[in-house]
Amino acid sequence: MIEVWKVLLSLSLSASLLFVLFLCFRPLIKDKLGRRFQYYLLLIILLRFFLPFTPSVSITGNIFNLVQSTSAYQSFFGEGEEASNTVILGDNVKIGNNVTLGNNRGILSTYAFYLWLIVSSVLLIRKVTKYQSFFKYIKSTWIPIVDPDMLNILSHICEAKKIRKNMELYSSSLIASPLLLGIRKNYIVLPNETLTENQLYYILIHETTHYQYKDMLYKWFMQLITCIHWFNPLIYYLEKLVNSECEFACDEWVIRDFTKEEAYEYGSTLIHMLQHKEKMKEKIASLALTESAREVKMRLDSIMLTEKKNNHKIMSFIIVVIFLLLFYLLGAYKIGHSSLPLSFFS
Repeated sequence: MIEVWKVLLSLSLSASLLFVLFLCFRPLIKDKLGRRFQYYLLLIILLRFFLPFTPSVSITGNIFNLVQSTSAYQSFFGEGEEASNTVILGDNVKIGNNVTLGNNRGILSTYAFYLWLIVSSVLLIRKVTKYQSFFKYIKSTWIPIVDPDMLNILSHICEAKKIRKNMELYSSSLIASPLLLGIRKNYIVLPNETLTENQLYYILIHETTHYQYKDMLYKWFMQLITCIHWFNPLIYYLEKLVNSECEFACDEWVIRDFTKEEAYEYGSTLIHMLQHKEKMKEKIASLALTESAREVKMRLDSIMLTEKKNNHKIMSFIIVVIFLLLFYLLGAYKIGHSSLPLSFFS
């Protein structure tokens, strides 16, 4: 159990270091490479939080080796030296036995592990139940859209995107912003209001783009990582960044073939949907067209100022290779022994 706990902590440390490197590196690529590329670059960091894959020699493993001789490490994990607990009654009489201090002190690690397990389980159950409650509540009021013109627009978009799976279209009075719901089966839910043909087109192409690139699965994977690494403060900033980049990436992909006028109309649709007060809002459960005024302003700035970016395929390839190499070298604690030579840091 203690070894598993070490692996978990090492994954959190390793991924945190990778995320900090990403944040330092990000200003250099933010305006040069597409937002979708940056969005999926974050996936490498999420996988580092999740996968215990590590070489036999790693930076994180070596960090554990450097600190394992400290008293704090030994107190937490219970890896101390055996000490004598003997009472001397006279010159030749001794009563007592040897005890391992580390085993007594290691109880801290055991308690911490069970605390982590309980909190992680509660968080995951809470997120799943909130999703189910939100979905059931929306489903109880939604009405299937049978207007042939609206269904034709959705059908043409799905055909253009080569989406073969049937997507169902509904409307609900409980929402003010369109939503993509469901995991195994996806539903697009529209607010109960009159939309122009162009507004409907922009809304549907946005939500089907989320579906096309499996953003819902990405979002749930982020939620799983948050539940596992709830003790790491960086995970909450990463979650916020992933949610934000998801929408920027979707907008970028939607308008990639748009004219300036069409991009402007798409931005106007975002503003139109923001004008209505949201009745229900659950970020865990869905992918909404709009979230907040500040986010929409940033997305509009990005839409209107975005120029067609060149395909920096070589740069993108180099960056991916660098991050995969860092993913590998950072590694994690390996059960048994995982380290770099100490001279690596000298």
